Amino acid sequence: LGKAGYNVILVDASGFKNKMVDVKDKTRDPEPGRDMVLTIDARVQRAAENILKELRGAVVVLDPRNGDVLAIASAPDFNPNEFSPAIPASRWRDLIMDDQKPLLNRAISEVYAMGSTLKPVVALAALVNKAATGATSFNCSGCYRYGLLEVHCWSTKGHGTLVMRKALEQSCNAYFCNLGEACGHEAIEHTAEALGLGRKTGIEWTGLVGEASGLVPTDRWKRRVHGDRWRIADTCHMAIGQGAINATPLQMAVVTAALANGGYVYKPRLVLKRGTAGRIPEAGELVTKMPWSRAMLNVVRGGMLDVVESSRGTGKRARIEGVKMAGKTGTAEVGPREARKKNAWMLLFAPFENPRYAVTLVVEDALSGGRSAAPPMKVLMEEIFKAEKGAGGARAAGGPVDEPGVGT
Repeated sequence: LGKAGYNVILVDASGFKNKMVDVKDKTRDPEPGRDMVLTIDARVQRAAENILKELRGAVVVLDPRNGDVLAIASAPDFNPNEFSPAIPASRWRDLIMDDQKPLLNRAISEVYAMGSTLKPVVALAALVNKAATGATSFNCSGCYRYGLLEVHCWSTKGHGTLVMRKALEQSCNAYFCNLGEACGHEAIEHTAEALGLGRKTGIEWTGLVGEASGLVPTDRWKRRVHGDRWRIADTCHMAIGQGAINATPLQMAVVTAALANGGYVYKPRLVLKRGTAGRIPEAGELVTKMPWSRAMLNVVRGGMLDVVESSRGTGKRARIEGVKMAGKTGTAEVGPREARKKNAWMLLFAPFENPRYAVTLVVEDALSGGRSAAPPMKVLMEEIFKAEKGAGGARAAGGPVDEPGVGT
């Protein structure tokens, strides 16, 4: 950090400045701080903030090739200029009492149930643990039943018999409850934890504070917190992104980036360069490599492609002309039963063949992922690619350490 400069000035009773006083140790020239270069792309950041103007939620955009944070936005927000040199007490009181929580950075400090955006993770957990293949099918009659447990699908008439790729496209709850039962909760937990859920990403910058850890619930956690063992109902709810499991938008952006790049989990990076000491390597910091084969990724990524590009996909409202994109919508119910609300999610990566953007969007108090998150996602991606075209082409970035490509 830099240091402020100061000097001593002789002032009379009327406030007239008479002269500078040259007193030893009473003057100091200012010292500039070190230069800092951020990974933020101003065009992407501006587009992210614009789509949130009338919403309450968050947007995170990562470069899946190295974990660079291209945009991070939260709404409603506040004007930081009000804090310089000091914010009036009345204005501070208004901000902290505002029930819209403008001081909360929803991108890193708020946790949400993920809803159906967790389903690609559940699918890969089942595939890795050989509990299912892409051809595994289950029938959806509109409701999953196990004893007295009933979990309804959004399609009240049911989807009929589906295989995994189609179940992702249609976001079928009944299919994923069956899939969760087949692979077991521990497989889902281990996959989620390997992707960084349940712990802070470790994003570093003094301007970003208060990162939340989120939660991946386990049998041990439930016994400690609720005094009860894990049950099949807990597995079903986890398999559709409901129940106790939750994450920040930043964490889910890391997951989206891993789905985009073939399983490379990067630590998100916001500071690209610090002072003159040297440049942080372009490759980014690799946390882990997921054990996903090309065949597994073809099924899951194919389902996510259909979410956006298929005429029946739940995220079709995010589709844009000329760019093939893959995504996953989600709708999470929150709050007490008598005052239930919904948060809408969408994860997306693009372009499909060679992803340069991994995006997470959350909209609070919404209708559904397809109706409330997909349309603003469409606007965001149109602005991103328009800006990219206007700049003369795709943005360059350092790739993964060994340039793995998708599906390796």
